[in-house]
Amino acid sequence: MIINLLIFLISGNHELWIRQVENAYCHEHSIAKFHAILALCDSIDDVYIRPIKVQCCDNTAAWVVPVFSWYAKPEDDLQNSLFVGRDSEDAELSNKIWMDNHLCKWPTLQGTAAQYFAKLNEDIVARDYDAPVISFSHFLPRVELIPASDEEMKRVQEERKKSSLPSLDNPRAQGSQVQFNFTRFAGCKTIEEQIRKLGSKVHVHGHQHRNRDRVIDEVRYVSFCLGYPRERSMGVIWGLSGGKGPRQIWPLEDQ
Repeated sequence: MIINLLIFLISGNHELWIRQVENAYCHEHSIAKFHAILALCDSIDDVYIRPIKVQCCDNTAAWVVPVFSWYAKPEDDLQNSLFVGRDSEDAELSNKIWMDNHLCKWPTLQGTAAQYFAKLNEDIVARDYDAPVISFSHFLPRVELIPASDEEMKRVQEERKKSSLPSLDNPRAQGSQVQFNFTRFAGCKTIEEQIRKLGSKVHVHGHQHRNRDRVIDEVRYVSFCLGYPRERSMGVIWGLSGGKGPRQIWPLEDQ
């Protein structure tokens, strides 16, 4: 059997960090680094950063469509942000420990970073697709995907049990810091608007280091992360202990 392996890549926030090397920077700013990554991917066979129609294992076809994105911070664009305020948050701490605030370097943009990346999708959103669309972004499209559902909390508890770990004191937090508010940096509503215009059947996202698999308004949202080694050892990344490998998302299978 010949298996064709196609790699689809989209930049997240870590890829756009600018680090100083021997008193110089490899890239002038994060946008320059982003476009350098796109150019590199374009030069490599079977690495895709633009929509492509693929043949599936059941002899059907589907479009895999990357959605470039960034998060909308509440200070920059509250209306587009997924931010949810809470009394327990230390806003200064949240901004201080978020490394993007230190390592992402932005040129002068017309609007926010989230608006810049959303504009890059205008052509692909306007296209017609003659097969089901599977879209993916690094950042989250909906605020409902941030907190764990009852089912996801149950799966985390089962994952910890398999690793002989005790139950979490706060299952809903799933090991996150109480004073840190991830919703500040989670994603933006424009991603969801573009998903709906695409007519996506499935949307895959990352960024939050917690697994999600749920259907909202006829779109299946999937996040199946590896997480950091510490998170895996904590048993908060469910679905890894069975050794089944990557999750099949199309054709659809049972969750």
